[in-house]
Amino acid sequence: MISELIESAVARLAARRPLVLSGLRGGGKAWLVGSLADRLQPPLVVVGESHERAEELQHDLAYFAGAGRVFHFPCWDTVPYDSFSPSKEVVAQRMTALLALREGRCPILVTNVQALMQGMIPPALLGSLSFTLRAGETYPRRALIQRLVEAGYARVDLVEAPGEFSARGEIVDVFPAQAGHPFRLDFFGDELETLRQFEVDTQKSFRDSEEATVLPAGEAVVNAATSARALAALPDYKTRVQPEIYRQIYGYLEQGSTFPGVEQMLPLLYGAPGRLHEVLGPETVLLLDEPEKLRQRSHDFFSEVLREHELGLEQGNLVPPPESFFLTPDEFDKMIGGFYSARLVELAVDGGPDTLVCPFADNSTLRSAAAEGGKSAHATLSRIVEGLREWQQGGAPIFLAARSATGVFAQPPCAAPARASAAEISAPVASARST
Repeated sequence: MISELIESAVARLAARRPLVLSGLRGGGKAWLVGSLADRLQPPLVVVGESHERAEELQHDLAYFAGAGRVFHFPCWDTVPYDSFSPSKEVVAQRMTALLALREGRCPILVTNVQALMQGMIPPALLGSLSFTLRAGETYPRRALIQRLVEAGYARVDLVEAPGEFSARGEIVDVFPAQAGHPFRLDFFGDELETLRQFEVDTQKSFRDSEEATVLPAGEAVVNAATSARALAALPDYKTRVQPEIYRQIYGYLEQGSTFPGVEQMLPLLYGAPGRLHEVLGPETVLLLDEPEKLRQRSHDFFSEVLREHELGLEQGNLVPPPESFFLTPDEFDKMIGGFYSARLVELAVDGGPDTLVCPFADNSTLRSAAAEGGKSAHATLSRIVEGLREWQQGGAPIFLAARSATGVFAQPPCAAPARASAAEISAPVASARST
C-alpha cells in the first residue's frame, strides 16, 4: 500500500498534476518527502509556516533523507527594520543553501513564509562576487585582495569570524561566510601552493583542502559600488531620520564599512533586493506544509512589517518602504502560483481525484495506553505491543524511537514477539518527538 501511494504521488508530481497529500501525521510528512525526493528531479522545496516549523521539518528530513541532502534557508532571526544584524549562524545557513542551489546539489530545501517574503542579496550579484580558489593555481595577490574587498570582506590583523580576511607576507587567511572554519592560503609568488583549514582559537592548521569557495561576506555587501548607490539614495530619507542616525549611516557608507542592522538597508544598497524564488529553476516543486497556515502567516507577517515600519518612522530611524523590501501577501500568493506545487495536510480527508489519503497513524493511542493509571508496567507495555502488532499485521512498517541506540532492543520478554529487525524499522508511524 505504501509503495503504491509513493508511485502514484511520484507520477502525479512528475506530470505536474494537481496533488493534495492528506493524512500526514507526525514524522509522516518528512518520511514521504524523503521518499519522493529519491524519485524526482531536484530540488524539492518544502515551505513551512514559521522558522520553528521549518527547523522541525529540517531535522525530520535530515533523519529520513540524510543530512547531506537537506538544506535549510531560514529567515533572519531579527524583527523587520531591526537595528541588529542577523546572527552569523543564520547567515551561514542561508549562504550554504544558496551555494548548494547554485551548484545543483540541493535535493531538498526547507524554508518558511518569512524567508520567502523578505529581500536578500540579488542572485546576479551573488554569482558575480562568488569564486573558488584551488591549490596549485595562480592568483595575483593584489587582485585577490581587491576581490575579497569587493565581496564585502573586512581586512583585519587576525581572522576570527566569518566575513574577515588578513594578508601578511605570503599568507592570506580568509573566513568564507558559509564555512565552518577559515582557510589559510600559502602562496609562492602568485601560485597558491597550499590551502588549509585552521582553528580560530589556536590559529593552527588542521586539514588540507583542494579548494575553497568564497561567497559574499554577507547579504548586505558594502563596497564602492553599493555604498555609492546608497549614498545617492540617502538624501530622500534625510527629513524623516534623526540627524545623529543620519550622520552615522552616512559616515559608515562613506567609509565603505558595515554596521549593525545594515541588512535593513538592502533596498538602498542594491536598488531592488533579490528573492529566494529567483534562485529556483522552473523545474522546482514546492511542497506546501498546511497551505492555509502559510497563507495566514503571510498576512500576519506583513502586518508585523507594517507595524515595525510605522514604529521606525516614529522613532526617526531609516526605514525603507515595506514594498521595497518585502512581498505583500498578494505578491506571495502570486509567487507561489508561479511554481508547480503540491499540498501536504495532516487532516485525512478525501478531497476528490486530486487527493491521495496517506494511511499513516500517529501514536496517540499508544500514548493514551502509556498514560493510563492503575496498571502495571507489564500490562501497559502489553497493550502497546498489541497495538504495534495490529499495525504490523496490517502491513504498516513501524518506526520506533528510543533514548539510546540500545534502548530499542532492551525490551521486556512480553515485547519480544513484536521486535522488528533493523530493516523493518523504516517508516514513520510516528515522529520521534511525539513518542
